Amino acid sequence: MNKKLTKKDTQFCEIITLDTPPTEYIEENIYIDEKTIKNKDLIRIDMNLVQFPIFSKNTKRKVNQVVTYFFNQNRDTHITVTPRAGDYIPGELEEKIFIVLMQIMKENNMSKKFIVTSTQIKEKLNMNTSRYGSIVKNSLLRLATSNYSFKNTLYSSETNSVISETVVTTIFSIKFITLSLQKIKNIEIKLKIKE
Repeated sequence: MNKKLTKKDTQFCEIITLDTPPTEYIEENIYIDEKTIKNKDLIRIDMNLVQFPIFSKNTKRKVNQVVTYFFNQNRDTHITVTPRAGDYIPGELEEKIFIVLMQIMKENNMSKKFIVTSTQIKEKLNMNTSRYGSIVKNSLLRLATSNYSFKNTLYSSETNSVISETVVTTIFSIKFITLSLQKIKNIEIKLKIKE
């Protein structure tokens, strides 16, 4: 049964109705069975956040598909990725854009807040489409609105142990700013946008 999501836009006094398919739940086991490990002297280490499956490699993702990745046989160590209503979980394009954002963040001296244009992202990705603005915007929205639930997967340097509580978060928050060159007073920003 499809769900209808109704949203009232107070700025323009209109009601938007989205017809969304039912939510589908997928579970994937991502662990190595201890019986198959030949060298028992090997030390298992926790994966780095970048190595977690926060971006799906599945080319057949579905709208409203929630995916849980289990990392052990007990199924008490897992990550659940939940998209916003009527959308997909982040995939390969979002991963590429995320990596570009990390590069730009590094270029900005690892500042927690920074300004980036869709043209900058387009150039770093070598995108050759005139629709890059809407593609980049949709991917950024998907990244900022997907929820991640981490259970026994994140490491705390303060306690030198794995965080046993469930941590629910998004990857980042975003603010879209549409600027017209006539309204911009700062010459540096004007030049950046013209480029």
